[in-house]
Amino acid sequence: MNHGQWQLQVFSLPGKELASYGININELNSDGYFLSGHAAGRMVWTYSDNKATKMVGIATLVKNKLYGIVYLAETTKYNDYLQTAQKIIDSFRI
Repeated sequence: MNHGQWQLQVFSLPGKELASYGININELNSDGYFLSGHAAGRMVWTYSDNKATKMVGIATLVKNKLYGIVYLAETTKYNDYLQTAQKIIDSFRI
């Protein structure tokens, strides 16, 4: 299974179904994203339960193994730590 097939399978839930869980996808993209030098998919989403939370996840498939990292924070603090989270993501090695 190549990366494109994996991405379509993972992110093929209907928008209404996600919204029923309080999940709103803000971005879903695989153009120009890499994790440890491998082409990757990136998703940014928000989730509302008791607190509004914003998350970014980046994942790649290497030798049939899925590797991914998720950064999450309260929506109001998300941008405060995003640069640090990006440095951690950039340092990840497979």
